[in-house]
Amino acid sequence: MKKVLLIFASILLMVLVACGNGDQDQQTDDQTSSSNEEQTTENETDEQADDMDEDVDEDIEKSEDESDEDAEKEDQESDQSDLEEYSVVEEHIDLDKYEMDIEEDNPHKRVILYKDDHNEKDYKSIYIKDKNRLKIIEFGHGEIYDEVID
Repeated sequence: MKKVLLIFASILLMVLVACGNGDQDQQTDDQTSSSNEEQTTENETDEQADDMDEDVDEDIEKSEDESDEDAEKEDQESDQSDLEEYSVVEEHIDLDKYEMDIEEDNPHKRVILYKDDHNEKDYKSIYIKDKNRLKIIEFGHGEIYDEVID
């Protein structure tokens, strides 16, 4: 008996909720259709002005993006040469052929992966900052450098 009463109450609740939403939808539709008619002429002129503004904005954004990318590359190159271990790594790895991908850089250690043009990892350097120890590992060949640097 309790199950039947619970099912009946659930069905009744769903019917009431569904009926209540239908009235609100009709009122909303009536309001939006009347306001849409009023705004149609305003929107047409606004859209033309917006289209012109968007074209100008897109041109500005493109030029800003290009200059941002150039500045970012220059910053990255100068940041790389500021690394304590850069000169030693440069002696063992031809850095012109590889892209540096800093995996971890915290107060104690820096891990950098060196990827080629095909985005394959060929080298890994681990610099322990507290001890000034640098390890360079060539994938497939093993450790090629492990010393304390100045």
